[in-house]
Amino acid sequence: MKEQSPFRATARAGAQRGEAAVTPALAGTAQEDPAVTIQISTRAMTSDVSPEYAIRVAGKSGAWRLSWLPELRLTGEQARAGMELDEILSDPDMVYEETAHLRAAVRARRLGIPVEHAVIVLVQRMNERMERADAVEWDAEPEPAGPHPRTGGRQDWVPATSGARSRHRWG
Repeated sequence: MKEQSPFRATARAGAQRGEAAVTPALAGTAQEDPAVTIQISTRAMTSDVSPEYAIRVAGKSGAWRLSWLPELRLTGEQARAGMELDEILSDPDMVYEETAHLRAAVRARRLGIPVEHAVIVLVQRMNERMERADAVEWDAEPEPAGPHPRTGGRQDWVPATSGARSRHRWG
């Protein structure tokens, strides 16, 4: 028997309690928290603060998925709560604000996860993005100034081979 995630069961319980999905009428409406900057359409939720997002799952189920919690199928309201939680936790100015901690706890409860789990997942994703950016940056570094080690600084030097791995000298 396949083991079911406790998070998925909690998300499904939210749907059974009647939490409504985000409908086209709700798209683009103001959020309950004025500090939150989330754009909502009928297919996606994005943030001005964080690269995380929510997308609507194809099909008639009306389920949503968060980029940082893809294993959960959520209602629209739960997806919005997840986006709000991400924004609250992404703001370094909120670290010592007790009201921010309370707002984060409420959003996490709507998702059925502990705030600590959200913090760990978001930090891991941030680290992964930073590592990818460092790898790209490392590859994009310009050649160091000065003579090339193979040419010894000679400008007229031509490599013995040209072309991809060919030993044949092209005229």
